[in-house]
Amino acid sequence: MEPGYVGRFGRDGCFSPSGTLEDYKIHFEKAERKRFGAVLLSSGEDVTVKGKISGRLSAAFAFLGKAEAGLKFTAKRQYACVLHMRGISEGWIVDPDRAFEAVRRALLERKWPVDRVVVVRRYKVEQGFAAIFHKAGQSFEVKAAAGLNVVDLADLEGIDFDFDATHQQGGVQFYEFVSGATPTFSGALRVRRDLWDKLLPWRRDRGVLIGPDGSRYTGPPANLSEYLPEDLLYDPGSSAMSPGELAAISLEDLFEEVHTLPPEIDPNLEQAAEPSARKLSFPQRFSLRIPLAPAPLAAADPEREPEPLRTPSPDGQANFFLYARDGKYWLEVTVAPGTVTPVIVSVRYATSASGQQELLVPVEGEAARVASSTVELPGYARGAVEAAVPVPPDDIESWPLEVVTASLRAAVTPPTVRAWNGLVPALPADVGALVRREIAEKQ
Repeated sequence: MEPGYVGRFGRDGCFSPSGTLEDYKIHFEKAERKRFGAVLLSSGEDVTVKGKISGRLSAAFAFLGKAEAGLKFTAKRQYACVLHMRGISEGWIVDPDRAFEAVRRALLERKWPVDRVVVVRRYKVEQGFAAIFHKAGQSFEVKAAAGLNVVDLADLEGIDFDFDATHQQGGVQFYEFVSGATPTFSGALRVRRDLWDKLLPWRRDRGVLIGPDGSRYTGPPANLSEYLPEDLLYDPGSSAMSPGELAAISLEDLFEEVHTLPPEIDPNLEQAAEPSARKLSFPQRFSLRIPLAPAPLAAADPEREPEPLRTPSPDGQANFFLYARDGKYWLEVTVAPGTVTPVIVSVRYATSASGQQELLVPVEGEAARVASSTVELPGYARGAVEAAVPVPPDDIESWPLEVVTASLRAAVTPPTVRAWNGLVPALPADVGALVRREIAEKQ
């Protein structure tokens, strides 16, 4: 992560860089400085920290011997966090006002999606770790590096640790930072979220904002990560805010720092009425649009994923996205709010071994939200990808078990696995047992 990176926060809370300010022809100056010492942070008072110096035994430490020094962290609540950074260097954009005036111009020129976030400041470390506790009462211990004789508790935060000798309970997610890692960034700025409904070019119906997928919002959307960049560009002919208003608003009123992640359920997303639920149906196979070269783009810069290419279904109720990640091809299937789920999509594509692969993609979700499932396409040869729907759950018993097995192993997101799990009661006993077994191996 570097100052000037541009990306967005997904519904899962992860920040995904998609480029830099330079990609938008916005030039800026960066500065860098070393910060000596170490920083130890935890989520409020949710973590207790105990230290042990060399030459003393402590009943609180289960793994460190008498001669060893180190720290012990214990969570007081679920999802408590610890961040330790040592050998810190700080980088930042020197003149952010100038950079964000250029972002405003890009916004006016229909070049800047309204939800993009700019990294203004980041911290790089020589050593450190982060930990997330999944339960209250969990703990882990870190030992001072070999050869260090620590006789003062105040020295413990600033020393080297031997992470190969870390002892932790199951369920603690532990991440060691290698030299040059960027574990944290701040000053992440974006267009103010309470302006999104005025800047988006979407149509309106009696004050309700209607997204490209048919979702209805009574106020600014909480998260736009499910939409393509071209859906999020300001349009003076369609957006509620005029170019004059956008040009006159101050930078302080146009941009905001991101302090919280988007909620899982958008409070402004209008609930779909049950009677309007629609069935997804296009039994004849149709071909998806194929990106020209997603794999080389992803390989050229692994930190920048190509924007997925969208293919709508013949009935307009589903969207298919084919894209590359880490040298592998993935297919995401989304269905519009109000669509009856679960629904099972049949996908067929050519493989590099000169054969064909069939996959089943179940999609299940709440009626008022976009439902999504994602699968990997093993061996995809960059040829045609065809899809059809529906495949009723009862029809799965007529599919070869190797197709069902391949489909389960291709599932790459939790919603996809949950969709399979939800199908088990409707499946034949042998197929249901296969689904449960494959899901258990994924967990």
